[in-house]
Order: sequence, then structure tokens, then C-alpha cells
Amino acid sequence: MFRGAAETEEKLKAAVEAGRGKDCDGEFTAELMGWMCERCGQVSIGNEWICADPYVQQDHAADPFDAFTRPVTNQSIYYFTQMMSCIVGDQWAEQVPKELPFYNIGGDQDPVGEYGKGIYEVSNWLCETGHQVKTKVYSATATRFTIIRRSRTRWRRGFSRSWTGSPSDEGARRLCEAILLI
Repeated sequence: MFRGAAETEEKLKAAVEAGRGKDCDGEFTAELMGWMCERCGQVSIGNEWICADPYVQQDHAADPFDAFTRPVTNQSIYYFTQMMSCIVGDQWAEQVPKELPFYNIGGDQDPVGEYGKGIYEVSNWLCETGHQVKTKVYSATATRFTIIRRSRTRWRRGFSRSWTGSPSDEGARRLCEAILLI
């Protein structure tokens, strides 16, 4: 799970329960994802963690379906933290179909995989539960290769259009599987 996400999730839950689910409080996004730029040097957009290429950073910032740089609703961020809390440990990995092969890639400078640590954790959970897993963590890389990132963006656009409502257990399971297949 993202560093500090549990604390942010509690604050988001309180905001949603207080009727502020449709509000766009940017401080929640900053609290949840701000740490991801800690190794980026000068930060001007807020998504510099994506890659070192300024064109790709700008492209993502302008993408209405892939832009955490503009405030999203509190409810959406709350759903995101709920989804992330589902992808934890052997209990989660047991629910993932064993016939799905995995190739987990990341970089030791990529905050999404907690700088390689998270990539190995997920791979270990899957291996310990009998899954077929290959893992590659690239050294001195954020591993946000443009071609991978662009394909993820296109997938998210389609997914963003179809995702509505609260994540059910089944919906969260399918979402977790889909994310790991990217």
C-alpha cells in the first residue's frame, strides 16, 4: 500500500461520511501522493515521479483521465485507497487466479513500487501462494518507459469511463487483477 495511505483513507472516509464526497479537496491528493516526488529534484507540476521526460509529464498533466495533478473528488480518492488496501499480503494473493502468469517490473527509483521494495513484496506474496511469477527491478531507473506508460494511460481511459459506484468485493478483485496485468 502507498506510504501513509491508511491515514489518508481514514480522513477521506470522514470527509465522504460528512457529505463531502463530491468535493475536490486537493490536500488529500497531495497527502496521498506528494511523497512520490521526493527524489525528483525540482517539482513544478506534481507528477514528475512519472518519468524524467518533461513531454510525458505535461501529457499526463493534460490528460483528463490520468491526471492526479488536478483535484479529483474525495470519493474517487477514497475508492482508490480502498482498492490499494485490497492488494496486500498472502490473503489477497490467494484470491488471484493461479493460472495468471505475472511479470512484475519496476525500477529502484520508481515510487509506485516503493523503489523496488513493493515489487518484490507483491512477487513474494504471489510466489508463496503458488503463482507463476517473474520479477525484474531495473537499477537506477524509474521504469516509466513512455511506451508502457502510454499503454497504461489508454487502458485507464477506458476503465475510467466504466468505473462507477463503490467497489464491491468482486469488482475490487477484478480491478486488482486488471491492474497487475498491465
